[in-house]
Amino acid sequence: MQKKGDMVFKVGEGVGSFYRYKVLGIWQYSEKETAALFGCEPGDIKLDLPSVKKDGNGYYYMNPEGERVDITAENPYGVRADYDRQVIGRNTRTGHWALRIISDTKILICLSSFMHVGGK
Repeated sequence: MQKKGDMVFKVGEGVGSFYRYKVLGIWQYSEKETAALFGCEPGDIKLDLPSVKKDGNGYYYMNPEGERVDITAENPYGVRADYDRQVIGRNTRTGHWALRIISDTKILICLSSFMHVGGK
């Protein structure tokens, strides 16, 4: 995977895909304890952090050595750009629409062609 600023060039992703943090919303007062685990407080932006997992023991992530690191109030999680940014969209269009009108002396023919190229 190659990165150039906020764009990523990765196998399986469209050319010109945006590689940024995915925002889930705003931390609420009812989530105060959880927000503190991520160094945030109510009113801060809540991010989707793909490197953070949750199990019966709480939140954790795997460090570069492959070891589990528990996220606690004493050991809050700091956002890691190389692990937490993700493809959130692209700057290329995903559809093509065309309308072709042919006219003759007495007949007007209207042909329409619709094609959509789907993406993620």
